[in-house]
Amino acid sequence: MHLPADPQLGGSPVRNSEFENTHTRGRVISDVVGREQATNIIDVGAYTGETADWFSVLFPNATIWAVEPFPESFAELARKSNPRIRPFNFAAANFDGQTQFYYNSITPTSGIYSINPESSDSLSVAQQGERFAAVKNSSVGSIIVDARSLNSFVMEQDIQKIDLLKIDVQAAEVDVLKGSDQILDRVGAVLVEISLFDYYVKSSSIGDVESYLSPHGFSLWSVTDISNNPMNGRTDWVELLYVNSKRGMTGK
Repeated sequence: MHLPADPQLGGSPVRNSEFENTHTRGRVISDVVGREQATNIIDVGAYTGETADWFSVLFPNATIWAVEPFPESFAELARKSNPRIRPFNFAAANFDGQTQFYYNSITPTSGIYSINPESSDSLSVAQQGERFAAVKNSSVGSIIVDARSLNSFVMEQDIQKIDLLKIDVQAAEVDVLKGSDQILDRVGAVLVEISLFDYYVKSSSIGDVESYLSPHGFSLWSVTDISNNPMNGRTDWVELLYVNSKRGMTGK
């Protein structure tokens, strides 16, 4: 069935076009956080350090506290020669101890929650021209890893000011925030990827995340990234930037 074109109402298309001409994801984040002023960035779910490298360029005066639980990914992260990237091998959680960690054939999708074998949202793109197909049986195995709350980690490291807390933990974002309740007042901005789809046995919602951030003065500043599902039209995950109004915008 042929569908009509979307109606063009108001000035949003023009405003969005102007935005894309003047802003990038990096510029939005650095403007809010403060490119020169930032001194401490916590990168939770650092994987092999790609984002930590990016942060070290984006914020030239900041120490990047990079947290990654999976041993193979951490080994590569730990080989970084950048003295401003400090690697730590544990899973950020809402407790201190140990936890199960599920590793997948698509390594960046690994986390403390296993893949949902009944997922209807997950996709893999096969060879060009083939249909999208659901990802099944991509979980490889599990191991036990150390787990820590950011409350205990930040206090142990005596980090008094956190300019940016980045969270990319494959559906465990609420767990990380639960374990950060004592230190969120030290945080100027939070960059969090929220897993909305059913790829994992647990999913999150924007409301879940905001229920922990709002009491500490955080409000949504920008949608910095989004992944839409070409199979069913759903939004799989969204990356949101929150600013702590109690601390003010560091970059302004």
